[in-house]
Amino acid sequence: MSSNLNEGMPFSLVIAEKPDAARRIASGLGSSNEIKLEGIGIQDVPHAFDGRHYIVASAAGHLYGLADPQKRRRVYPIFDVEWFPRSSLVSSKRFGAKSRGSNIIGSSFGINISRRIRTIERLIYQAERIVHACDYDIEGETIGYNILEFAGGNRKKAVPVLRAKFSALTESDIRTSFSTLKQYENAMAKAGRARHLVDFVWGVNLSRAITEAQRKASLEYRNLTIGRVQSPTLAFVVNRDIENRTHVPVPYWNLGANLRKDENDFEARLESGSISTKDEAGRIHNQVSGAKTAIVVSVDERVAKDRPPNPFNLGDLQRESFRIYRFSPSMTLSIAERLYLRALISYPRTTSQKLPPSIGYSSIISRLTKFHEYSMFSNIMSEENRRRFPVQGFKDDPAHPAIYPTGLKPSNSLSQGERKIYDLVARRFLACFCEDSIRKRVIARFDIADFIFVAEREAILRKGWCEIYPFFEKGDLQLPKLSLRDRVEILSMNLDSKFTEAPRLYSSASLLSKMESENIGTKSTRAETISTLIDRGYVTESVSGALASSEIGFSLFDALDKHCPQITSTELTRKTEQLIEKIQNGETEEEETLLQTTMTNVLETLEQIRYSEKEIGSGLIVSDSGIHSKMSYSRHKISGTKLETLRVGKCPSCPDGELRVIRSFKTKKRFLGCSNYSRGCRTSAPLPQRGLINSLGKICEHCKWPMLSIKFTKGSAWQLCPNLSCPSKEKRNNDR
Repeated sequence: MSSNLNEGMPFSLVIAEKPDAARRIASGLGSSNEIKLEGIGIQDVPHAFDGRHYIVASAAGHLYGLADPQKRRRVYPIFDVEWFPRSSLVSSKRFGAKSRGSNIIGSSFGINISRRIRTIERLIYQAERIVHACDYDIEGETIGYNILEFAGGNRKKAVPVLRAKFSALTESDIRTSFSTLKQYENAMAKAGRARHLVDFVWGVNLSRAITEAQRKASLEYRNLTIGRVQSPTLAFVVNRDIENRTHVPVPYWNLGANLRKDENDFEARLESGSISTKDEAGRIHNQVSGAKTAIVVSVDERVAKDRPPNPFNLGDLQRESFRIYRFSPSMTLSIAERLYLRALISYPRTTSQKLPPSIGYSSIISRLTKFHEYSMFSNIMSEENRRRFPVQGFKDDPAHPAIYPTGLKPSNSLSQGERKIYDLVARRFLACFCEDSIRKRVIARFDIADFIFVAEREAILRKGWCEIYPFFEKGDLQLPKLSLRDRVEILSMNLDSKFTEAPRLYSSASLLSKMESENIGTKSTRAETISTLIDRGYVTESVSGALASSEIGFSLFDALDKHCPQITSTELTRKTEQLIEKIQNGETEEEETLLQTTMTNVLETLEQIRYSEKEIGSGLIVSDSGIHSKMSYSRHKISGTKLETLRVGKCPSCPDGELRVIRSFKTKKRFLGCSNYSRGCRTSAPLPQRGLINSLGKICEHCKWPMLSIKFTKGSAWQLCPNLSCPSKEKRNNDR
């Protein structure tokens, strides 16, 4: 390893985003060795494939971040923000810093950043030309632009600045990119810097305003943070949580028949669907119960083809990874980035569902099917058996294609998670070239005492792509041979009582899909936003992956939604994204529009918060045990019931929780919920939406829930156990 740079040799400076990427780029350019400058490793390629001398230096993510120069953190509004080296953001407590990419973790990080900046600055002033080779997306463009702007100074105007664009860190991709370098254009970087500025201005001002409101109310200081994209994302979680907890189960009945033909048993269901009343269900059940045989009135056979799934973009990969392996979106992205830096897959931060021929389909397939894991598919992936071109999706990305395996063999050092994600990408890629799967669907209809019942089954005729990508494969269930007017034996009739289910809570994957559909955040930041809400304690995640609002998350949403609802809606964020996209497309005049709009909206929002500061602060009280929600009286006011009487008794599911009557601010429905909801207790029950609620001061002898009385305007009080699963309710239903 050399420790000195031969300053007499002219060289081209390549700026990479991360050290691993720098090493990959250098090895792709030619034989390289590492040089240490101020303790920072740079890659020296004296004789590259094109005859040039390259020095490859790397950032460590963002070397510069936005900060507020104000010393007083309680001062707002703040609009005069500046870019600073992130080393100074570490060393000084005066800055309210914000920068994506990696966490600031202390003085050693700051020293490392300072050395990197000095090293790159020195190399820029020695280089004969500069190649921007950071990741080709909005964040990578911003990282490279800031380095050129602040470390490059006037030098960037004196030498050529070129752009290397590649989607995989393989030797062939790197050499192709460096053979076709383009003049650097900064439209995407301007969009990235504008996004950082807008997000910082919203985040620092909102956070300071609500923190100050809370401080004045509690006389204690606790830093509360919220942002432009986090607010509507939190709203999604809270609103779904409210819908889930205030859902009132509605009873319905299903009627089914167990049938037999030729020693084959199967089930059929009432074609008209669920029955909404018990009387109607009982009447139909009585009519069909006396029947001994069912008569076949129709048999419909259909053959359907299922084409392979689209190639992965980042969102698709994150959703599949969660569905199959329960990996969170942020974990999936982190693993995918590591695989990219090892040159095993293409760049993962893409929205594209298209694979261009330029990646070399046949070469990748040939190499993959030589691996032990995929060698059994060599026949179906041969030239004569597979598709010539892959199945494509509708979504496109001008910067990168869909995610694909490069064909390089994974090493044995991959972790279990890395192997799973790599296998998912490889199988999805191969599946795109496979035949359609073919299934036969049989729908048979039966007459039982003048009521029509239907049975449906599916059989797989050809697996096709499901053989390689089995994660969608359906079961193979067949009906016996049936013909028109056949008589089929009835074994039994079943009448099942059920209740409608509450809307399911979001998972991190379904929340990511919601953010995509509402066009808030970006492919790169959506997973980070979800993780931030969880890390800050605004959202809790259960073992099963369900996301629910914590008490402070619920209170924070309530305060913002009530007093400045534009922050929790998606409209403001969506319009901001549209303006940023126009800047990215080269419409530079939109920069001024974006900044003016942001300042106007921020000032209006801060005015709303200041006007209601006392009420907002009282809803965000800090106690010694942490933040808890002192929910507003208006949200708990229930039909004349006083606030003090809303605690109805001990929770039957946790040792120190108590059941309380809560009214949803959004739906106005009331329900019972446990005070330990933020700690994971999900005990809840619906309540009648009218009447005066009081606790009877005793517990149910069957299930140990607190007993309630409901007093209506006329008539006597109604005493009940609120537990829907109470054994006493089951007994009464059976007695009817």
